[in-house]
Amino acid sequence: MAPLALMVVIAGAYSTFESKSIDTLYSNVIDTQVKGLRSLTEARSHTNRYGMFLYDLVAETDPDRKQVIDGELEKTRGDYQAVSTAALREIPERADKIKTAAALFDRTVADARPVRAAALAGNNEKALSLMHAGVSQELQQARQAAIEIVEELQSDIDRRSDELTSNTNHAILITWLVIGFGLIASWAVAFYIVQTEVVEELSSLQGSIRDLADGKLDQPILYLDRRNEIGEISRALRTLQGAAREREIQGWVKSEVAATLTRIQAAEDFEPFAQALLSRISECIPLVYGSLYLADKSNAHFTRVGAFCDRRFWNASRVRSR
Repeated sequence: MAPLALMVVIAGAYSTFESKSIDTLYSNVIDTQVKGLRSLTEARSHTNRYGMFLYDLVAETDPDRKQVIDGELEKTRGDYQAVSTAALREIPERADKIKTAAALFDRTVADARPVRAAALAGNNEKALSLMHAGVSQELQQARQAAIEIVEELQSDIDRRSDELTSNTNHAILITWLVIGFGLIASWAVAFYIVQTEVVEELSSLQGSIRDLADGKLDQPILYLDRRNEIGEISRALRTLQGAAREREIQGWVKSEVAATLTRIQAAEDFEPFAQALLSRISECIPLVYGSLYLADKSNAHFTRVGAFCDRRFWNASRVRSR
């Protein structure tokens, strides 16, 4: 699991760093461009309102109402200047275009003063004539300049948003790729460990178990010094091998004793008894020559009552004597 844990830590650190970076960029976009867009949108709205109030002033016949509308015109001009200043502070990279649009609006306000004066004086026809003479076109130019800045800024915000979305998707992809590589590496390491540390060792133990089942009790058992489960299985298998060897020895001893008893029971004297006993013993151990001695009642004297000699030794001795 170490490769997977390492990859998860790396992916988590990378994802955290990228998320923090993307969040910072989003915050920067919101704190600057989005707020600037809102300020420019309000500026465009104030430009429209100024034109609307100016036409209302020209069309109004009530003197008191004209004074109210003229006050709204001054308020709108002040609001425009406030949001224009805010836009310059929030998006200084577009200061030239914002100042150009503000200059167009200020020129419109300045050129609209004769219109407002004529309307307040009750000369609506003169005021309307002045509006058509140039103020109306200047209002349209100021409005269009604000619209162009808003559209450009909106396009820039959309582009930045697309870039941040792409960065987010890229970070997600990299994170999952790293985790995927961690899974693959963990699987490969686990497969290698299982194959080399478990499967091969179990295969070796399987061979030892098969030898034990086949009665091959003299074969060595591997991994006895291991401190893991494989070592426990090996030591248990060695115990079974020792027990099987003991049972085999006991069975062999019992069968040899039984066969020996069968032979010596047929002997009627000490000589055939000795011959049968010693010849049977020679079949089990490399006995070349043997003798059987009988002690008297005092156990002080021994008398040889039988002997045995291997035929191969006997034949070799005769050949040498000749």
